[in-house]
Formats: sequence, C-alpha cells, structure tokens
Amino acid sequence: MRGYKRRPPDVVRSIRQRWLLAYWTRLRADRALPLWSELDTGQLDSCFDDLTIVDAVPNGGRPLFRIFNHGKNVGAMYAGQCAGKLLADTLPEATRARTLETYEQAAHTRLPVFTTSGILDAKERPVIYERLLLPFSQSGEEATRILGFLETISPEGIFERRELMTRAHAASDFAIKAVLQTRL
Repeated sequence: MRGYKRRPPDVVRSIRQRWLLAYWTRLRADRALPLWSELDTGQLDSCFDDLTIVDAVPNGGRPLFRIFNHGKNVGAMYAGQCAGKLLADTLPEATRARTLETYEQAAHTRLPVFTTSGILDAKERPVIYERLLLPFSQSGEEATRILGFLETISPEGIFERRELMTRAHAASDFAIKAVLQTRL
C-alpha cells in the first residue's frame, strides 16, 4: 500500500466531510478506534444519501469488504442496490484494485483515509470525486466496519451521477491519497 502520505485533516475540503471527520474523532476519544455501537446514526441523516457502510470481513490476512448499506446517491453511482454484495463485485476491473486498497489502508492503519480523483460522467463532463473512509470497531481494537462518505462535484455544475463509478473511464489516478493524522 504505497503512495499514501500522512496529511493533516485540513486537506479535506467538504464541510460535510469535515464535520463527519470531527464526529469520528470525538467518538474515538482516547481509543485506537471509535465503537460502531456509540455512533448515533440519527446524526448522519443529513448526509446519508452520500454514505456507504462496509463491513470488513476477516479473510486470512486481507479482509473482504461487504456492503452493509448505502445511500441513494451511492447506489446511483454504482448502478443499483449494492447492500449485501462484496465491494469487489460492484467495481469495474479498471478501478477495483486501487479502490479496495483504500479500504484496506483504512482497516490496516485504523485511521481515516482521504482520496480525490477526477473522472468523467456519461456525457464526458468532469467530476471531482472525494472519498473519506472512517474505520470503526466492535471492540475498539480491530477495524470491523468502515463508513465512507463519497462527495462528487462538477466544475460545470450539473453532471450525470448514474453509473458514474462503474464505467471504465472512472480509472483516473488519485490526485490525493492520504492517511489523515489525528490525535489520540
């Protein structure tokens, strides 16, 4: 898992992602990871459309990631209802390895991971895609669930969200690939 730089939390630009990162940090307190059971899901209502919840399933060293739930915008980007499926099975071949690597990085480091990349929608309009991954635990030690916030914006204003992440052109390199520094 190369290429991840330690960056301060202010690399995150989205107000909603910053709020979610601050909430994660408060929940973590002085533990290695925040407990999923302490998360107030009601606090997430205003941003649920752009969230995905993924379980990290032990698999002999490298976890498998199973989608537990996601919001409607995430479903649109990945061409439908993905809950219950393995994340790997929802991703196009062109982006599978690098996307899974971001989830592995969050699970392994037990720290937030932030990435940005530029992609094109179905009408070839540019879209900036920012992903914030926040690891959680059942016990406070091992990452067992990852909350992802997927932010998309186009400099042209409007863009087509439908199947945005399943098209082969979604394979651009990450502009930012960071593990966020947070205090214990």
